[in-house]
Amino acid sequence: MAQENEPDLGAMLSSGWSIAGYSTCLSALGMVTHHVLLQNGNKLVTFMVGINGGEEQGRSFNSLSPAPPKKKGWFG
Repeated sequence: MAQENEPDLGAMLSSGWSIAGYSTCLSALGMVTHHVLLQNGNKLVTFMVGINGGEEQGRSFNSLSPAPPKKKGWFG
């Protein structure tokens, strides 16, 4: 269920990104989320996958370093 503008986790690992950390969380409603911290040089990103009932519910990708550019105004 990855969005088109989000990178593929497998492709990132194949292109030199390394796993710098990992955690798994269980929510009160039974969703399991896997959080992967990826590093490539000075770049640091998080990749989250949410699974509920054996089915993927969503993915999230966030850049921690370098910080994403700040949006200006209401519409960026």
